Amino acid sequence: MPAWLTQFLDREERVAAELASLRAQLERRLDEIRALHRRVETIAGARDAAREKVKQLQFDLRLARMEKRANRMNRERLFEMFGGRGQTPSVDSEVYRRLAKKYHPDLNPAHAEVMSDINELMQSLKRR
Repeated sequence: MPAWLTQFLDREERVAAELASLRAQLERRLDEIRALHRRVETIAGARDAAREKVKQLQFDLRLARMEKRANRMNRERLFEMFGGRGQTPSVDSEVYRRLAKKYHPDLNPAHAEVMSDINELMQSLKRR
């Protein structure tokens, strides 16, 4: 076999071996990229779940604040009915009877909640 042919075949074998090595490196790098991509997706999913949890907690906090404000407003309204804002309401049976007639659920079903608030306030005032 001529020398030039031997050199050509040797060179072709080296190029083929180098290509195989480069392919193997490329496959390893692709596997690393795929693994990183899976980690990023996992982290993004956890981040999204955390964001949803924060949104839910913020909503719950706003709702609790609104309920607290509404309860305070109802309590202030009842105190005003019983004797004025900012002072201890006087427990007067006449006032209670007047309010009971006005807000009794049998007479006015729409105000059943108000009557329960009045009864609750009366019980707390009697305990004092």
